[in-house]
Amino acid sequence: MQAEKDFLRQAYQFGAEKSTDRSTQNGAILVDGSGTVVAWGANHFPEGVAETEERLQRPAKYMYVVHAETESILDAAKRGVKTEGLVMYAPWSACNECAKAIIDSGIAKVVGHKKIMEASYNQWPNSIRVAMDMFKEAGVLYELYEGDIGGVEILFNGKLFQP
Repeated sequence: MQAEKDFLRQAYQFGAEKSTDRSTQNGAILVDGSGTVVAWGANHFPEGVAETEERLQRPAKYMYVVHAETESILDAAKRGVKTEGLVMYAPWSACNECAKAIIDSGIAKVVGHKKIMEASYNQWPNSIRVAMDMFKEAGVLYELYEGDIGGVEILFNGKLFQP
């Protein structure tokens, strides 16, 4: 569907522009029922926390980085936007921690991108599997867009990736 492709491109673009992770960029957006983007997120360090070279390296960065999915929910809260029933467009598969935030914030549906999920699944199989199980149990719809996105590039494991 064209709308899904366009929203995923916006999420990728936001991640490419705003992510401070020099290895792997991610973005997420929240969309309301009228098709308006109401919140944005990119993976980054929390405000006021120093992004040192040491902290940006694996595995340390995993304890510091706020994931794009969670950041989009926090952005909605800062803007006073209710997340109940919204759709999240987040190219990467949600981890188990982000899945908890997605479920508890009332987001109804998550749309990801099959191409990046297949490229990244082997790095985090347990976390992704648990996230998908939680979505299913909680009734959060999860769909994968299967086509190419085009028009944007992001970093994945330090290399340019063309969705």
